[in-house]
Amino acid sequence: MNLARIGLILLFALLQPGFAIAGEIYGTLPSGNDEAVISLHALQQQLVVKVQKKSVVLHQKGRMFSPALTVIPVGSRVDMTNDDVVYHNVFSFSKAKTFDLGLYPYGGHKSVLFDKTGEVKIFCAVHPNMHAVVLVMDTPWFKRSTGKKEFRFSDIPAGQYEIHLWRKNQPLLISSKFKVTQTGRTSIDLTDQKAGASN
Repeated sequence: MNLARIGLILLFALLQPGFAIAGEIYGTLPSGNDEAVISLHALQQQLVVKVQKKSVVLHQKGRMFSPALTVIPVGSRVDMTNDDVVYHNVFSFSKAKTFDLGLYPYGGHKSVLFDKTGEVKIFCAVHPNMHAVVLVMDTPWFKRSTGKKEFRFSDIPAGQYEIHLWRKNQPLLISSKFKVTQTGRTSIDLTDQKAGASN
């Protein structure tokens, strides 16, 4: 196939309705020392990407949950494993997931399906100082950041999006809607956004 024909094929593809070329998003986070989770959410149905479910382990070790923060795609399972020589009772009353696994001993483990998006706060009824968070996402585009003020997403299909910023014990911050252009770079400044509001 000669170069001229390849060029014509590429031009034809670019002219097709709905054809989206990947762009880049970068921006600045509000100040804060706590770990942040930045997620990108498509606002057009044709841009929504089905997330891949996975299985992860949340350990109870040293009378602590490890890791303290877990980010998973919706539909994933978390195996609650007791690595301590004491009993634990893992539970949550969160809107996104309510469960109570009851008491189980060292070596015991129980699996929980997280089938709704949102923040799930997890505790142990035996040890009140134990707590963890599971964030359940319906998007494949998310990043974790500790201490860094900048974020970047690459290879994002052109279209309309918004960004969510999560930090522990703070209201969810939702950016204004914005457009990712074909092969372009979109700058987002989250420092001037209001928590819990999208416009």
